[in-house]
Amino acid sequence: MQKIRSKTTLDHEYTKDYKIMKATNSIHKTLKKLILLITGLLLLNSCTGEAVFSPLVNTRLKLILKGTYESNNPDVFGTLHEDDGSSTLRSAYSSSAMDTTWGAVTKDDLQWYIDIAEIRISTRTDDFSGDDPTEYWSLFARDRMLMCSTYNSNKSGKYLDSCSKQNGISQLANFFEEGISYPATDLGEGTYKQVAIYFRKLITSPAYSFASDGTSANMQEVNFDNQPVNGYNVLSLMQNSPGGDGESLLFPLHNNNLNLTVTSDGKPYVIEARVFLKNLMMKHTAKTSSGWLSFISPSDWSENHLYDTDSDAGKVGGNVLMTARLYYPDNVGSLKITGAVDADYVAVMPAGASFDPLTQLPYAATTATNKTITNLPPGTYDVYATCDLTYKTCSTDVGGTMNDCTAETDTANVGKDGFPEKHVACGTSINVTANNTAIDATACDCQP
Repeated sequence: MQKIRSKTTLDHEYTKDYKIMKATNSIHKTLKKLILLITGLLLLNSCTGEAVFSPLVNTRLKLILKGTYESNNPDVFGTLHEDDGSSTLRSAYSSSAMDTTWGAVTKDDLQWYIDIAEIRISTRTDDFSGDDPTEYWSLFARDRMLMCSTYNSNKSGKYLDSCSKQNGISQLANFFEEGISYPATDLGEGTYKQVAIYFRKLITSPAYSFASDGTSANMQEVNFDNQPVNGYNVLSLMQNSPGGDGESLLFPLHNNNLNLTVTSDGKPYVIEARVFLKNLMMKHTAKTSSGWLSFISPSDWSENHLYDTDSDAGKVGGNVLMTARLYYPDNVGSLKITGAVDADYVAVMPAGASFDPLTQLPYAATTATNKTITNLPPGTYDVYATCDLTYKTCSTDVGGTMNDCTAETDTANVGKDGFPEKHVACGTSINVTANNTAIDATACDCQP
């Protein structure tokens, strides 16, 4: 737990890169209109009326964005976890507003308001902070995406108009299921090593402030789509990890260890980007200058649920992982685990590739109750069972200092934080061929 600023300033403290993006946005819109005009003129031959090919039309790429660990058949929303410090404080202030109001919040109360500025891709892996973004990145997905749990705002008669026009409620549901189709333009031939997702806002509700003794619950309010809504923009807390050096973690959230190869054969292809948010959310309580702030954000699994220094005020990030993969829909197979499975997920990696679940998402995965992983390019794969078994606990002083954290592994169904830290191999070099389902009969078990 930590002290944090009582007011967020990050919404107005964007990077130089974002300022460049804003300055060029109007040019981008003009170019899009020009492209549409030229495309319309090229679609019909003036003499014959026959359709003609235009390289300006996206005829190949489908970009899919998912908010799940799984690449197919994600699990339903499960438990909304609670940080040990948050539950300890509620016990310390038993029967207070913090205990009764915050303690009553469950997964059914969770609402989302997500604003994504754009998605970029690059063939490079070096640092991009000082480069002209148009030279470093392929700006292939520039449309802003809004997702929301409701179109209602806190202002009478005012609604989230832009989110409504984008069907934001439906988009949010798809984001946490089989993914949303993100508008994008075709990419040139080559191998792309890096994908970056630029989150502008990640608001979760409910969120409350409390007095220093746990009394006086006040619902937090923040702007989204130019209207006030209940919640807290946890993006402002997640931009830096404890002990971090100020590097922005969600603007962008990026992965520069990818291998996405676009061929020149003209065949349609899919780029699937996954951000692990679903079933990772946790209730937190942090100290402020005037009391406490209780909010919902991804589990702080990577930090032992411990934020105990003033120097780390406002830094609760570093816990969200993303990955991306590319496949050609007419040239994929599946892999089915027929052996017994006792895990949270089953996952695959290209055969021989290293897999550290603490630093990377698997190449593809599904919930353990499904056991079949789809849309795999032909090749050989290693299969893993992954489990959320790490139980981390901390004692706390009522004053807000967390200490004496311990980590106990292999403790099933106790103190889970939503992140599958443990992995066990349960099949190696399984051969997958196009339009077929490979079988792995090995038992997958990572429970104690």
